[in-house]
Amino acid sequence: MRRVYLPLTASQLHTLQGTRRLPDDELVGFAVTELLTETLPASEDDEGREYAALQEAALQSASRGGRVVVAADVDDELVQPPAPGDEGSPSRVLVREGLDLRRVVSLQVLDPAGERDPDSDLDLSWYDVTELAQLLLDLGEA
Repeated sequence: MRRVYLPLTASQLHTLQGTRRLPDDELVGFAVTELLTETLPASEDDEGREYAALQEAALQSASRGGRVVVAADVDDELVQPPAPGDEGSPSRVLVREGLDLRRVVSLQVLDPAGERDPDSDLDLSWYDVTELAQLLLDLGEA
């Protein structure tokens, strides 16, 4: 198993809530990869590498106008590197065969844009997967 951070749109969150699965499309995610590990200081521990992958996912979400990152445990064989030249980030990966809700371990939500400090890491609020419906309400997406 591998922890993957997936920046999801409101539409994808609704699909995940309604059908308990995202379709078998290729999903772009972020995870601890060999390339990410090589770009970080050698003293960085596992938690620091996971945090870096989460921050990359949050940046991707924010760049698309989104605010939600889903953390999921995905079978290793379903996580693949992007095509050469299409990496975009040292932690970028592709998740094949969709995603079941039972693989989601948590949801992270970016603070609203006006409340962010542009000179620091993105602040994220943590939600349990059982709070997906409430999260959609909180985001005004219900």
